[in-house]
Amino acid sequence: MEIRAEGSKKSTFILNDEEVMQVFNMEQKDKDGKYVPLSKGRIGIQAEWAEILYCNILIKEMVKKED
Repeated sequence: MEIRAEGSKKSTFILNDEEVMQVFNMEQKDKDGKYVPLSKGRIGIQAEWAEILYCNILIKEMVKKED
């Protein structure tokens, strides 16, 4: 599985070399109840139907491409 996160703008999920999901404009409520872009947080990986084990998880920063 590969997850490519581009800040709070977009995350792409790739499984077995196939794009399976995209999420856009990720936001959370701040203490005043206003929605703000995600800037930090935890990474949660789960399976809805069964126990799943992970190993060899690698997190690396992506280099921004020049336009």
